[in-house]
Amino acid sequence: ELGKVFVQKEAAGEFSTFDILKNKNFNPMAPITVLPFKPLSLTRQEYLYKNIRKFVDDPFQDILCPKP
Repeated sequence: ELGKVFVQKEAAGEFSTFDILKNKNFNPMAPITVLPFKPLSLTRQEYLYKNIRKFVDDPFQDILCPKP
């Protein structure tokens, strides 16, 4: 069933279900609308470069935390 999730509180426990869809008329075949985004501010870019970059694996540093 579309949007229904089956869960257990413990392994081999009893299943319960709940709906994750807000709208019951959801159409999975409808095109997805892309949400607009705002570019990061210079302050945020500098923060990522100075504080977060060191925790990112080397091959991804220039992609995720480039020098502003």
